[in-house]
Amino acid sequence: MSPVPWVTLEPTQTETIIAVMLCRLNPSAVRIRPSQGDGGIDVIQITPDGWIVDQIKYFAETLDDSQKKQIVKSFGKVRAFAAQQGAGIAEWHLVTPLDPTKENRLDWFSTITANADFTCEWRGKAHVEGWVSEFPEVVDYYLRDGKDRLAQLVTAVATMCRLFTDSDTIAQQGTLEPADTVTGLRSVYEALNAHDPHYRYGFSVDGELVDVPPEPHQVAVLQIETTSCWVTFKVYARYDAAVLDRPVPIVFEVTAAPDSEAARIMTDFQTYGSPVVLDTGDGVSITVAADLPAGLGQLVSGQLAGFSLTALPATPFPARLQLIDAEGNELAIVRLNLQPALTNLDGSGMFIAGTEQHGVFDAELRIQRQAGTVTTKLQGHDPAGLAPDDVLPALRLLSGLHHPNQYRVVGAHGPKQGDAIAIPQPDSPSADLLVLTKFVEALSIMQQHTTEQIRVPDAAGFGAPAILELIELGQLLKDGRRQSSWTSMSTTLSPDTRLPEDGGSLLIVQQATYNLEGRQIELGRVRTILDSVRFTQSETDGKGRRHVVMVPGRSDKMTAIHEPLDVH
Repeated sequence: MSPVPWVTLEPTQTETIIAVMLCRLNPSAVRIRPSQGDGGIDVIQITPDGWIVDQIKYFAETLDDSQKKQIVKSFGKVRAFAAQQGAGIAEWHLVTPLDPTKENRLDWFSTITANADFTCEWRGKAHVEGWVSEFPEVVDYYLRDGKDRLAQLVTAVATMCRLFTDSDTIAQQGTLEPADTVTGLRSVYEALNAHDPHYRYGFSVDGELVDVPPEPHQVAVLQIETTSCWVTFKVYARYDAAVLDRPVPIVFEVTAAPDSEAARIMTDFQTYGSPVVLDTGDGVSITVAADLPAGLGQLVSGQLAGFSLTALPATPFPARLQLIDAEGNELAIVRLNLQPALTNLDGSGMFIAGTEQHGVFDAELRIQRQAGTVTTKLQGHDPAGLAPDDVLPALRLLSGLHHPNQYRVVGAHGPKQGDAIAIPQPDSPSADLLVLTKFVEALSIMQQHTTEQIRVPDAAGFGAPAILELIELGQLLKDGRRQSSWTSMSTTLSPDTRLPEDGGSLLIVQQATYNLEGRQIELGRVRTILDSVRFTQSETDGKGRRHVVMVPGRSDKMTAIHEPLDVH
């Protein structure tokens, strides 16, 4: 590569090239755009020990007095700015494509930095030319034909990938084994990454469309369908500020029929920033203009079959959803795992999605900041297979989401503070939800009386009588005693049972068991007292057991008393 003509370059060219090379050396460094408030900083890296500041000057010939004054001014500005921000400076570097003379280094530079309590260094032409040797693509990109060559290389790679679908080419070359492609693919990878100072690229060829999980520094993924395979390009930033030095603008235009579901989705996105997943099958027309690095945008600009705007997977953060009555008394509270908030383009709307910690329901919060309004949508899921105690708080909350109750989202820990959100009329829970809640409540009570690990069964497999029976059993286990009336009863009594005279009372002691999906759950005993009985039928079998049919005598009152097992 020919030497860089630093003397003839425009100041902005020199400063840009050196700044990008510094960011390549230290990927966490940030380039500061020139402004009145830049604090005398061109490139800064924030470290635990303090700021590392590079002040770039385009000066390539012997410094004159005016240029020296500019450097002194910049040095004073950065010290004042750091003090104003309460920060410490660890290192300050003057960077120029000019090596200092002995006099400048020992006399002038040493004098202006003498009272600094941090390291000061003049990094001149020797440093800069060393960086040019390490990152020749930076100079090539900004001063020569690197941009055009990079775009041509990406197009060539796409063409080469499509060549693998050409049966004539393969027939001429003979059988192609996977191992035969390693050298060629490596060469393509190296060529593809030889000229872009801001981004590096990866690619793959697969028989089907593959999922591409997010990776550190990944800024774009482009997947192109060919006649027999999919070509995937992945674009990564070489340093943190690369997207500022070379932005990646993408413009979508989506046309949908008014009042369609697609139009509603797009309106939701524009208002709140909620995720979008659409394709032409949804009755939309989609076009895109993408200025992706290395000319990749040319491969996708135009009509699209579909597109999605969704948040990258992120670690959920915990919160609580609290249900309160009109007086502020807590009715139910559950924990949520929320995804980081999304916003619309102007920041006026916000969308937050999350899931109840046990997966009983999904939550979506849509917030309009200026109006101060919050709309919440909860979508329940089948709780079958979960522990009743885990499910019950969420079902109670869902059952209580009706006027005049209120709800609020509060922090994961600490006081439950925040503005409550009113539930408008005429919201009311469905009858099915209320029955499901009582069904799970009965199972939760049952769990307290047995060491058998109970899971919520599929409620759809229970008829109404079976659900009612379980709910009544749960109430008996909870209260320990239940009084009711009866009309007739048939039972089998042991041979030693003394039958009362007509009109007398009868005590029946039975094992309390419940058949839950083929498992017999032992729950202790139930003592049933019938105040007055009259026998209409009585037969004794060969083992002396008495089969009787009874109806009420003077009273139809019946008392059931539960005697629990000792599960401790």
